[in-house]
Amino acid sequence: MLKKSSLLFYAAFLGMALVSCSKDQEQSSGKNYIFVTGTSSFNGDLGGVTGADSKCQAAAVAAGLSGTYRALISTSTTTASSRLGNGDFYLLNGVKVISGGDLSNPLAKIDVLANGSTLNVNIGHEDDVWTGSTNAGASTGANCNNWSSSLSSDSGTRGDSDDALGDAVFIQKSNETCDNTFSLYCFSEQPL
Repeated sequence: MLKKSSLLFYAAFLGMALVSCSKDQEQSSGKNYIFVTGTSSFNGDLGGVTGADSKCQAAAVAAGLSGTYRALISTSTTTASSRLGNGDFYLLNGVKVISGGDLSNPLAKIDVLANGSTLNVNIGHEDDVWTGSTNAGASTGANCNNWSSSLSSDSGTRGDSDDALGDAVFIQKSNETCDNTFSLYCFSEQPL
């Protein structure tokens, strides 16, 4: 006969296995995903594009996601829209957010974390997001010296992941000094 504590353990294990299986099934569907780091925030010295991509990949791996994830940021030579491409992107809960790579017309807020939970500023999640981008995904030129500066004398463009869609600020809200710490938007590379 199993003890109550053993039954609870098996029930919890089974629940985790079902959530993991569901994520794997969604990822194998060929969909592109996007999330906000939310529980991790960074100053403007992201280590350049490579460092920003590494932070996104680490967040994805920590949440059990497969595939390659990159940061949705612009630099002086690369735009967020060119990094994203022209695919459709979904939150991990299945909600379509971006159609055809069109950042200027979001279908929903990017307010879901890599683990599938919803961003919640009331429990300390960071809703401001480094982008260096206009609402259309072009470079603003404000990118913390190509994401290598944490100085208060440098600035970077940030968006806001939980403002109302009508405010049109999820990519470009304001320029802030690079000593601030904000989240990143992370997207999966498009399936071949």
